[in-house]
Amino acid sequence: MSQAVESAEELLELAKRSGNDDLLLESHHVSWGTYGFVGNIKSSLAHVKQGLTLYRRQDHHKLAMVYGGHDPGSCAYHQAAVMLWLLGRFDQSREKLDQSFELTRSLNHRATLVWNLTWSPIVYQMLGETDVVIALANELMDLSAEGQSEDWTASAELMLGWADIDSGQVTSGIARMEKALTERSSMYTRCYYVGLLADGYRAAGKVDDAVRLLDQAIADIHESSELWWEAEIHRLKGVALVQNNDASAESVFNEAIRIARSQGAKALELKAATDLARLWITARRPEEAHRLLNPIYRDFNEGLGCRELITARDLLGGIGVE
Repeated sequence: MSQAVESAEELLELAKRSGNDDLLLESHHVSWGTYGFVGNIKSSLAHVKQGLTLYRRQDHHKLAMVYGGHDPGSCAYHQAAVMLWLLGRFDQSREKLDQSFELTRSLNHRATLVWNLTWSPIVYQMLGETDVVIALANELMDLSAEGQSEDWTASAELMLGWADIDSGQVTSGIARMEKALTERSSMYTRCYYVGLLADGYRAAGKVDDAVRLLDQAIADIHESSELWWEAEIHRLKGVALVQNNDASAESVFNEAIRIARSQGAKALELKAATDLARLWITARRPEEAHRLLNPIYRDFNEGLGCRELITARDLLGGIGVE
């Protein structure tokens, strides 16, 4: 992936020299995706900002027909939504996601709509909005039936399978996700979907299967450099190990926290710290749990109704440590 970053930087430099705003916008388009993929959140957002400064719908929607198959403005807002969620700016993330969809639906461009329906359910799942995930995945299913695209269908089925698991239909949800994962040819964001499936295994009591799948995901991440979700994969492994009463869970949670901090991914740091704090409370180490979790929780100043912050707040409230 270091080669991909180098290529993105070279492309940007060439675009700057050309003096062509179309090429400059598309070079930022390449860069925000590349930097986001490798977990460089701030650089990804910087390219989003520069890209949106350049973007003019009337001039640049045509680029969707030439580069990438989707509108760069819609993509920029969506990328911002993902990166802002990782930073723990949950309200801003939802705002950018809404802007992405507002632009997408106004364009009347099927390929951009399909692209958005493929990726936006991921962010809505992060935001805990299951009903929206289901609605968008079903819309994508309808479009995929018209377009006969296996990848579109698989992406929709993955999210609908997760929704089944989330609603308690664990066995059917797992089967749905397993089938879709084998049918989806794209490797992009695979670690995210694998994490959802592994957590389904854990919920079904198949903890060893969950750990094996997560270990493979970690190996795949190191090979592909899809680092943006690495901390969460480690956290999910820690949760599975706790369920198996495995003492190594603590070190796995600490690794998740370390990775999240190195990327500035406050949302993922909070989730891992919450799970580690819960483990310490169970082990009668409440003071350590409070020292870990309280400053992380207090650093958030928006999205206080999000499930991650509610869970952390409730855990802190039950510790009874001043």
